[in-house]
Amino acid sequence: MKNDQMTPKELEDRLIDFAVRIGNVADALPETPLGQHIADQILRSGTSPAPNY
Repeated sequence: MKNDQMTPKELEDRLIDFAVRIGNVADALPETPLGQHIADQILRSGTSPAPNY
């Protein structure tokens, strides 16, 4: 039987990679009031898991 659990280091790496990808998404949003509002929200929610882990 294969162990499908990831190590703590693998999880940390994935969370950091996710935060970087979220930053790229936020950067791609238009610089309109709505785009900036969504960018702010996605940055707060998408980058918090890594430091909270």
